[in-house]
Amino acid sequence: MRTFRILSLITILIACVSARETQAQEKLSTSKFQYLQFEETSLNSVHAVRLALDIPDGFKRTGFLNHNPVFHEHPFNVSAAAVYDSMTIIMMHAEALGDSSGYLNYSYMEAATLNDIAFYTKDNCVEITAALLSDARDLQFFQNEGFDFYPAVYLKQYFKITDDGNAEFVLSYGERVCDCSETTINEAFKEQFMRRLTNTVNLTEQNK
Repeated sequence: MRTFRILSLITILIACVSARETQAQEKLSTSKFQYLQFEETSLNSVHAVRLALDIPDGFKRTGFLNHNPVFHEHPFNVSAAAVYDSMTIIMMHAEALGDSSGYLNYSYMEAATLNDIAFYTKDNCVEITAALLSDARDLQFFQNEGFDFYPAVYLKQYFKITDDGNAEFVLSYGERVCDCSETTINEAFKEQFMRRLTNTVNLTEQNK
């Protein structure tokens, strides 16, 4: 079963970016959770998929967004946070299914490794509009926290799920670009983008 949904940024990563195509409805919840935390030099996921991102020199930290979206009638607990500089943002989402349905499955995506860790991956370019921003809770949150997504952002996302399909970790590395045209997002750009990504992102697996 494919998991076609859009996490507000990851929601847009997004209505356009993420090919997990659906609209999410938010439900108010009094449950309290936080699956991410900042340490002195890292941003860590502290739920079922435990990974730590070294914070690159000069990058600022956002606050945390913890919310309860519903996708295809499946309730989620989602924690999101990011680190960023003037042109680059690294977003982290740690998510768990509220119904323990095992719904998560990204096996249709390309397999990849990052820092010797196995992931599923996809990339996309999103041109930002006011309407898009207003519909994407995560995107709007990070914009308000200080990263400017306009006029467009090119993203590479890495997805890792638990064996039971009930929790996931998503790392989204994005760079602001002038547009999403083929002239801008060409093969030379993609090669340079991946070099910058691998030189910037350092993830390590943590003991449970």
